[in-house]
Amino acid sequence: MRIIDKRPLPEHLADDVDVLAGLRAWYGVVGPACWTSAGEVLAEFPDAVITEPGRLRFEIAGRYRMTVAFDFFLAVAWIAEAEG
Repeated sequence: MRIIDKRPLPEHLADDVDVLAGLRAWYGVVGPACWTSAGEVLAEFPDAVITEPGRLRFEIAGRYRMTVAFDFFLAVAWIAEAEG
């Protein structure tokens, strides 16, 4: 999947080793993935939540959350919202 809009971490999380490691792991899984449905994403990330069709919310290290919009036809993952 091509990941679009890699948002900078909020300042208070920039030195959080757990969040940084979690994000690296997330990018490492999503980048090379070739998913065709939200079900395939959930198989890889069972704690993710579908917030609406084509959008999933991921929690990274319990302190950082991302809502990601997927276009499975174009193989694109767009980080639509991020908060921490």
